[in-house]
Amino acid sequence: MARKNGDLISGVLGPLVFRVMNGVQYVKPRCAPGKMKQTLETKRAANTFGMGSALGSKIRGTLKVQLQGVSNQGIKNRLSGRLAQILGSCRAPKSKRYNFDRDSFAGLDDFEFDARSTVAKLLGRPPVVVLAANKIKVQLPQLFIPSQVKFPYKGFQCKVNVSVSLLRLRDGLYKADANTQTMVCNKNMKKTDAHEFEFSVPNGCLCIVSLFLVYETAEGQGFKPINSKSFNPGCICKTFITEGDYYTGDEIFWKEMKKFP
Repeated sequence: MARKNGDLISGVLGPLVFRVMNGVQYVKPRCAPGKMKQTLETKRAANTFGMGSALGSKIRGTLKVQLQGVSNQGIKNRLSGRLAQILGSCRAPKSKRYNFDRDSFAGLDDFEFDARSTVAKLLGRPPVVVLAANKIKVQLPQLFIPSQVKFPYKGFQCKVNVSVSLLRLRDGLYKADANTQTMVCNKNMKKTDAHEFEFSVPNGCLCIVSLFLVYETAEGQGFKPINSKSFNPGCICKTFITEGDYYTGDEIFWKEMKKFP
């Protein structure tokens, strides 16, 4: 039986074994007792985890600017583990086809990329994310400083970066870089104004809405980022799959990835 502690899972869940060592998530297919050879179930689990790992790699790739090179084994395994659970629940055992609906990837909601410096602890009120008529609206409420926007040592300015990653699962294509919009606040402000980010999204796409906090310190006549490999708060706020089939005609440059038929 599996137990969940924040973003980390330990124990057995279906054909997968989850374990945590030194705060790092590890996942592997479950081997039948007394058998070293893979059963059909463990082979299917290994394939599902492999597909989750491949998809996780592309998702992280769309956010390479936001992650700033911070993509350690812990992040990879935690994200791959969640994706393996999602893909396993969406795949028909006999036909091996995936049956996705609007909220199939809701298991990614609230995923924290930096488990040590979470957005949940730094941002007092989460944004509201709405999908309607091929528009994603991310509504950030009014926030009071410093009670609802916390600043680290030497942090003076905070850039709230909201990004939308686009992946066409059935076609095996993805947009290399997430679309990103920014709101800026600083620690001298008493509060921020409510702010709405709006993104246009195509039909038939997995849309992953992420939020990253980039802190900066005043230096000379400008500002210098203080985020690092040990401090880079970012999370997935919401995921949707838009209705219908993708149709050509936009100016998006798509790159190839594994298909999820």
